[in-house]
Amino acid sequence: MMSHIMQMQRIHLPKELFISDLICTGFSKKKIKAIMKRIMLLMVVTATFMVSCESRTYADISVPVANPTYEANVKPVINANCSTSGCHNQGATFPPLTNYLEVKGYATSSNSEFLCKINAQCGVMPESGKMDQGTVDMINRWAQQGYFEK
Repeated sequence: MMSHIMQMQRIHLPKELFISDLICTGFSKKKIKAIMKRIMLLMVVTATFMVSCESRTYADISVPVANPTYEANVKPVINANCSTSGCHNQGATFPPLTNYLEVKGYATSSNSEFLCKINAQCGVMPESGKMDQGTVDMINRWAQQGYFEK
């Protein structure tokens, strides 16, 4: 009866997909088990495919910057994430990070937590959450190579 309803709706599915039809038509338990194994395999393959389709950002898949500089690489990140109104801009309660000398001075001061917070080792900056790992790595590389401006 189920297959007749499906045919009336013009959806043609193999009769084997309906377990109630399988039982009613006298399929053996062995045949039903084989069909159920195929269905389970299909479900596992589908689930694996869905999990493997991971969302990635441009920063995650972009080529790392070998020799980052403040002007070309760090400044856009600082402007977008740090030197915003109320955070590290001029007149804010936190150290201003509006130009190269301020950023380098803060990053290299003896009591600075600049890299520590960007790496999320002693709190997280920016407050909105840790930046993507590609950006964090680029800032670390900039520091390791000597904080070049240009």
